Amino acid sequence: MPMTRAPDPGFTGGILDVAYTGRRLDYRTGWFVTGISGLTDGASVAPQEQERDRAEGQYDLPNRLRDPRIITIKGIVYAGSAVELERMQWQQGALLAMPESAAELHWKTRTGTRLSAYVRRGRGWEFTLSPSPRRATFLHRFRAPSQRVYGDQAEPVVGANVVVENRGSAPTPSVITVTGAMPNGYSIRGPWGRVYDVAAGINAGSRDVIDLSTGLLTRDGALAAGVYGPRIDVWEIPPGRTPLELVPVTGTGEMSVSLRPAYF
Repeated sequence: MPMTRAPDPGFTGGILDVAYTGRRLDYRTGWFVTGISGLTDGASVAPQEQERDRAEGQYDLPNRLRDPRIITIKGIVYAGSAVELERMQWQQGALLAMPESAAELHWKTRTGTRLSAYVRRGRGWEFTLSPSPRRATFLHRFRAPSQRVYGDQAEPVVGANVVVENRGSAPTPSVITVTGAMPNGYSIRGPWGRVYDVAAGINAGSRDVIDLSTGLLTRDGALAAGVYGPRIDVWEIPPGRTPLELVPVTGTGEMSVSLRPAYF
């Protein structure tokens, strides 16, 4: 993937205790970015190819979005002293180095939109010392398991009949918090005719939290078992506005729907 220039001198980003900047090298301690790839390239698809048996061409099969997003950041690291540069060398050497390590890489676009991606360390990191005892070059490569990047969480939408808005360009999961007094359970009606049924009643003061990316429900902070109804569909919120409805079997309740806009 070709390297591109940093988006602009105002670029800022970071991960854990490493802060990146797009400004020109000004001989203050920092990680000065000169090239980036993987942030603005959109989704990377892999074609599924199968030749036709008795005709020219191939079958029209859908693309796959199974590849990770690879993000590469390179630039100059400058320190106020040789000791400080060595500390920064060990700092980046340990960044996400353990097998279980993962974190959010965050950055701002040139219009000020805050974005982030959940990443692990990728292959081929470099930290090359220069003749100057206070300067080096670096190359950091991250692997994001999902192609999607996310904006800041939107303000939750509350009610029994709500319209949620995904301001991004890609489908995004949501989390629904349900409260109320519904002794015989309830259903949530989502997009495309999908339904999430909860057969166990909920009492006033209790709280169900449903993660629609997995379908799991926690009640008052504990993972619930034996509460599900006949359908527990999962769904994502597409770009734009989507209506959702909470339907109690008996009683009344409301839901609070939260999501983060997603982008490719």
